Amino acid sequence: MQNKIIGCLVVLGAIALLLGARAGRAQATKPALIITWRTSTFAPADYPGKRLPIAGSPVEAAVQVIDGGKLADLSRQTIYWYLDGKFVSGGEGEQTIQVQAPAFSDSFDLRAQLPSYKGEILVKTISIPIASPEAAIVAPVLGKRIQSSSVRLLARPYFFSVSDPSKLIFSWRINDRPPSSSGEPDVLDMTLEPGGLSEVAVSVALSIQNSENRIEEAVERAIFNFAR
Repeated sequence: MQNKIIGCLVVLGAIALLLGARAGRAQATKPALIITWRTSTFAPADYPGKRLPIAGSPVEAAVQVIDGGKLADLSRQTIYWYLDGKFVSGGEGEQTIQVQAPAFSDSFDLRAQLPSYKGEILVKTISIPIASPEAAIVAPVLGKRIQSSSVRLLARPYFFSVSDPSKLIFSWRINDRPPSSSGEPDVLDMTLEPGGLSEVAVSVALSIQNSENRIEEAVERAIFNFAR
């Protein structure tokens, strides 16, 4: 009797292992839904990161399904899109969509849903961050201590809704006074007058504004210490 019980347990264990292996293979090959997105805000050519939308920016998104290690054909699949839980659009083969980044928020959720993919419901939600325009002052020194009586500073704009940087207005101030024009709006050449103190602290302010949308503005301030 005991041998029969042991034999039954062995058989049941083998069946459980077999079912577990099959479930693992099924899970491993389960279709995966992927959403990619992009926006067209401006960033310098050497910017290594992903361009982020600002309030009101158009965001283009696309959905794909990886099934069995390959891209699935979704041309006949019904696809629904939701922004922050609200239905935006949907239809057969609607793999791409364009939405506007909402105002007064630091991110928004974008969801794609395939209600009947091979008898399954596939859903994917991603969170897209919303940035604000940024201005950066780039100096050719580490920190803000300058072992010289002159220095060239560069302005770097990020996440403005322009494709052409000439649409941006650059304004510099040194110790709260406008400097003499250098001919290059995104460049500031600072030179200390001869004589005076051996160490001088200089306050620099940079404002960048979108000429086509004046509410898009970013300001950066920095203090540079000259040691002559």
